[in-house]
Amino acid sequence: VSAMTSLRATGSIPSAVAELLFFGNAGRTGSASNFAFDDLKLDANATSTIAASYGKKFLRIPLAGEFAFGVTGKYIIGHAMASMRDNGSTLTSNPVSVSLDAPMVLTDTSTSMNGSGFGIDIGAGWSVGEFRFGAALQNVLNTFAWKTDDLYYMPVRATFNGTDSDAGIEQLLLLSSAPPALQEPQSRALPTGERPAHMLTPHIPHTSRLRPRPAAPPSSAHPLRSPT
Repeated sequence: VSAMTSLRATGSIPSAVAELLFFGNAGRTGSASNFAFDDLKLDANATSTIAASYGKKFLRIPLAGEFAFGVTGKYIIGHAMASMRDNGSTLTSNPVSVSLDAPMVLTDTSTSMNGSGFGIDIGAGWSVGEFRFGAALQNVLNTFAWKTDDLYYMPVRATFNGTDSDAGIEQLLLLSSAPPALQEPQSRALPTGERPAHMLTPHIPHTSRLRPRPAAPPSSAHPLRSPT
């Protein structure tokens, strides 16, 4: 049994930002260019997970090694989340002007229970001789959902044209007011860092690398650890 609280964040920085940092608004060609930041995005959340795991080692099969299977059940509590997507931010070179439009969807900050759900992970292992192999499948079942009523839309806009500037964060609005890119099912989105069920992750532990090992006495065994 385990319990943990996690803070996670993922995002994407547009290639235009890197080009501006390295070459300025002259770009790679040396000529003043216009830039769009349509790949700008950020997803972050805070969650707590309570999990219990069980592993079972099968009998050793001569010449075929031994197998093990494990399952983890977990309960996920969503405390807070925020998602940002670009909605047409640009930089123009003639005249020089910057326009930032990066709205956000975020949870209600007055409560720490903004989502919940159950999940199941499974894993399997195989050991033969000095080799050990394993695979895990996360979120075979996952019912986690953010509470739609606790999600809000917050427009974020700023402009600068060389002489004047204007920035503003408008009041919180209903999720239905957000651009389509921010409405795509936020209520059912897995917390950032949780992998969907179709992602199978095989792995070979470091102990399976070919390397000399002392010979074990004939009566000893090399049990396979049950996955947790």
